[in-house]
Amino acid sequence: MLKTRKMLLWVGEMAKLCQTDFNYWGNGSEAEYNQITNELVRKVYLKIK
Repeated sequence: MLKTRKMLLWVGEMAKLCQTDFNYWGNGSEAEYNQITNELVRKVYLKIK
């Protein structure tokens, strides 16, 4: 439990330092990878267009 608390504190510190709009907890699955990659490609494509 202590490791989890330390991790959550670290993530909170990093989010504050980086001034993120949101945080995303991934599961590392191939489906998640594909979803995130497709979203990034779509957003970049829309910016270029």
